[in-house]
Amino acid sequence: MVQVRAYDGDEEVCSFELGAEPIIVGRDAGADIYLDNRSLSRRHAQIEMRGASIWISDLGSQNGTFVNEERIDASVAIQANDTIRLGSYHLVIDDVQALEDDTPVLTLSGPEGNHRFALVGNEIVLGRAPSCDIAIGHKSISRRHLKISIQGSQYFIEDLGSQNGTRVNGITITKPVKVGGDDKIEISDFTLRIGHLKGDPSKNAQKSTMLIDKSALANAAYMEGDVQRTDSVAGRVHVGHVHENIDSAEASDAGAYANEFVKPAGTQDVLLHDGEFFPASIAASQARTGALTHSNQANPNDILGSRSPGVKPWEVVIEHHDTIVQRLRVKAPFLVIGEDGNPRDGGSQSYIAAESSLILTPIPEGVVVSVAGDRRLLVVDEVPRPAALLRPGEHATLGMLRVSVAP
Repeated sequence: MVQVRAYDGDEEVCSFELGAEPIIVGRDAGADIYLDNRSLSRRHAQIEMRGASIWISDLGSQNGTFVNEERIDASVAIQANDTIRLGSYHLVIDDVQALEDDTPVLTLSGPEGNHRFALVGNEIVLGRAPSCDIAIGHKSISRRHLKISIQGSQYFIEDLGSQNGTRVNGITITKPVKVGGDDKIEISDFTLRIGHLKGDPSKNAQKSTMLIDKSALANAAYMEGDVQRTDSVAGRVHVGHVHENIDSAEASDAGAYANEFVKPAGTQDVLLHDGEFFPASIAASQARTGALTHSNQANPNDILGSRSPGVKPWEVVIEHHDTIVQRLRVKAPFLVIGEDGNPRDGGSQSYIAAESSLILTPIPEGVVVSVAGDRRLLVVDEVPRPAALLRPGEHATLGMLRVSVAP
């Protein structure tokens, strides 16, 4: 397990294990690594796993986060021998290893741009299911679409009975096929190529010492991609279009699929869900559907009674790294979303004090979002806020939760 240690000079002042959840470093007493020093912001930086790789992000701190004495303004993959400084403290990452030059690298190109993964396992499954090693949230991709097997220095591609098939050099394959660096692998609108870290023509190919945690049971490590913006609090990298609809039948099927293909607890995956990469620890019991309910009666998808005159029910998209994306209606007086990303029953409000919750209140202009049972603040446009009015197309995050109002 990765250990993150904080030092003040030569003295170790704090340490924390990095697992499936990102860890927050800052001056807030609720931070995972609490450093009581005025040179730090309350929520100063975040460290997270993206598959087997380890990334650090600044959370809009006043004095900045520095890697090798350069202030970072985006998420950065941590390399061997990097120095990480926050105020008067420096961080050290233990129980990790550096990528070898002969590590296979998969380049994925498609509607969400180009993205590179170090393949650190001997068998990597790609598909739309969150339980895949590399999950691609696109409707044209089957839930378990293809498998890459690494046998010594040889690579084999096998289609896993996908609906739209897998092509190698333009030919649809029906059995495992040996591939090399010059072969073009296609699944729907996505193209894959396999190479090695050493000799990779990428502009960052010289960074061959990226740190990885193979103890996390991850088979892939996210390296880099065409990032539009980083949402560090939610632990996600937005790399393309906004989420597509997932209809109720498809979502229900996905939930059943997640129950069938579940990885051991704590497994780190790299998830690209409708244009977003983020780490995922998948548990079958946490897979949910996104069916909408249009009844005015209270139920888990349509909370707390009938709509108020003059206030229309807004549709919101709720995302959580352990759940399937849900589209829900927010009707008066309010909708409560628990810290697991799922709505709560409206019969009793005692749960609000027992756990972190988002309170969504519809008004004519949009949805007012506030926090209950949590000392953290919402983050809107990288600015922490106790509450926010979200208009159509806008979003806010709280830890692993992300809520956006549908246009």
